[in-house]
Amino acid sequence: MLSWFFISLLGTALFASSNVLDKILISRYFKGGGVGALAIYSALIGIIILPFPLIFDINFFSPSMYTIGLMIASGAVYLLGVIPYLYALAQDDTSTVVPIFQTIPIFAYVLAYFFLGEEITKSQLVGMFLIILGSIFISIDISGVAPSFKLKGTALMILASLLIALSSFLFKFTGVDYGFLITSFWTYLGYALLGIVLFLISSSYRSQFMYSLKANSAQ
Repeated sequence: MLSWFFISLLGTALFASSNVLDKILISRYFKGGGVGALAIYSALIGIIILPFPLIFDINFFSPSMYTIGLMIASGAVYLLGVIPYLYALAQDDTSTVVPIFQTIPIFAYVLAYFFLGEEITKSQLVGMFLIILGSIFISIDISGVAPSFKLKGTALMILASLLIALSSFLFKFTGVDYGFLITSFWTYLGYALLGIVLFLISSSYRSQFMYSLKANSAQ
């Protein structure tokens, strides 16, 4: 039991560190490049990781085309969830933005309830209520003369949480039958493909990405 506590504590610490790193990247190194550049850089990770599962002797085409489509969608939806998170992080403090990620389990419970037939217990309902209540309180700005609600940042984080929960749901839904490696391969492919699509169709994201390359190479 104690070992699980320390594993959970380590996971929380790593998650918090990654959020702080994201904030540093946006505010310092990508300030001129913008969120679009960082989103595309994030998608490049999918391209880098993509070949590694191929070293295993696994038939990656064993799932049906429909299932492969869901796996690819899982990766694409995850990147779609990262984008509003980065926008929220760009405009608000990390301590305000990141705790709203706790709403991810709420969306996961709802998706599992309607599509996987899982039950929601009373204790889970109480937990969901407390998370929603906490997210409301943490989104109230009391630095001004009168308290105000950070509507835009909160809405962006709720959207990010919903999309990431949907991505996790699709990953679990397909991974149950085909395992981690096959699911991860197609998920990272979806992650990378959406990054390429964003680069090609969004002139704003493309210009931000190219600007960041020039700015960082000049330093």
